Amino acid sequence: DELDTGNYGDQLYVFKVAMYMLMAIKKKNFMEMVVKKFSIEIAKCDRFFVPQYLSDFSSRSPKQLSVIIKMVQKQKHVLMEILINNFERNPSNIDANSRFLLKNVSFSVCNNTHQPLYQKLVDSLAAIDSPSKEDYMLMVNLFRRSEETLSALKCQDFECEASKVPNLFLGFKMIKDQANFTELLDFLLDSPLVTNSYIFFDAVHSWVFEYRRSKTLHGSVEIEAFAEKLAEGISKRGWSPLSKVYITNCRKRLFLNGLMKEIMRYHPALTTMNGYRSVRSISDYTPCELFSQDHDVIFQFESPTSNYSCDRIGSCGFILRVSSLKDDPGENSFNIELIVNPELYPYDLHYHEEFVSATNMHLSLDIDEMGGYPVTWSKKPSRDSTNDCFIWGAVRFHMKGSGSRTIKDTHT
Repeated sequence: DELDTGNYGDQLYVFKVAMYMLMAIKKKNFMEMVVKKFSIEIAKCDRFFVPQYLSDFSSRSPKQLSVIIKMVQKQKHVLMEILINNFERNPSNIDANSRFLLKNVSFSVCNNTHQPLYQKLVDSLAAIDSPSKEDYMLMVNLFRRSEETLSALKCQDFECEASKVPNLFLGFKMIKDQANFTELLDFLLDSPLVTNSYIFFDAVHSWVFEYRRSKTLHGSVEIEAFAEKLAEGISKRGWSPLSKVYITNCRKRLFLNGLMKEIMRYHPALTTMNGYRSVRSISDYTPCELFSQDHDVIFQFESPTSNYSCDRIGSCGFILRVSSLKDDPGENSFNIELIVNPELYPYDLHYHEEFVSATNMHLSLDIDEMGGYPVTWSKKPSRDSTNDCFIWGAVRFHMKGSGSRTIKDTHT
C-alpha cells in the first residue's frame, strides 16, 4: 500500500521480488498482490510500469510477459503500442516476444476501443515481406478475429463474461414420444436439435435406458439400424464419428454394452480415436456440492492442441460456472456457463479463447461405479418430494450414503 507509484525503481524492485517468489519458491500470493496494485494504476494512466518495463522488450522472458499480460487486463492497447514500436524498429520479421504476445493476447477487442492503433498494428504485420509459415498463420488469425469482432459488436455487448454451454436441458419428452427404436432414429436424424453424433448417441442412450428401466420397450434395439442412421448423419449432416473413449466410458451401463461392442467391431468407420478430447475436472463433487452451491468447476490440460506449446505461467484450462439449484426451478436455477472473460480466471489458470469455446463442448457426468452418464436430454435437476436426493435425468443422487457424484468430463 505504501509503494510509490511514481517511482519506477521501487516498482521494478517489488516486481522482481514477486517474480523470484513465484518462480523460485512457487509462492504466488505476493505476485497476485503486485498485479492487483499495478493493474489499478494502469487503469488510471497508460504511462505506468508496463511501458517502462517493456522498453527492453526483447530481453523479457515468456514467464515475465505472461505476468504483464495479466497485469494490463483490459488495457490491451498498452501492449499493442509496445508491439507497434517493436515492429518499427524491426519491420522485416516477428521476433519471439512479439510472437508470444500475438499468440496470447486478443487484440481484436482494441478494434472497437482503439481502432486507429489496432489498424496500425495490422498494417505493421501486413508490411512484412516474407513471413514464416508460423508467422503467416498468426497474421491470418489476427485478421480473421478482426472481422469476427466487428460482426459480434453489431449484435451483442463485447464485455461478455460467460457463455452458456449448449446442448443441455433439452428435456426428455421429445424423444420419449417416439414409440419404437426405428421412429426414434428417424426423428433424431431429422431433428435440428441433433447437431452432432454425441447428441445423437446421448438420445439413444437415454431412450433405451428409460424404456428398459420401465420395461415398456417395444421392439428390439437394432444395431444395423443404429449404424445406418449414424452413418447417414456423418455423410449428409457433417457429424464426426463417435469417440471410442466416450462410448467406452458409457458402456459401463450394461444396457448399451452389446450395441456399442458390435458397432466398434463391425462398423469401425463410425468410431474414432482422433478429433476428440476428454478433459476431466480437477475436483470431485458430492451431490450437495454439485447441486446446492454456486461454484466453479475447473478443468486443466497441458496444451490446447498437440501442435501448440504454451509458455505462460500456470496451467491451460477453462472454468464452468455452475449456479445452484433453486427451490423455484426456472431460468436462473442450475445453469452451467463457460467463463470466457480472461480477467475472471485465477492467476495460475489461463483461458485460450482461440481454441476453447462453449459451442464445441459436450458435457457428461462421470458417476462413481456407474461410468459415464450423458445429460444432454435430461431436464434441469430437481429435488425429490422427500428432499433426500437430487434427480437429474434417470439418476437419483442421494445426499446421504456412500459414493460421491462428479462432473468430470467435458468433451470437445
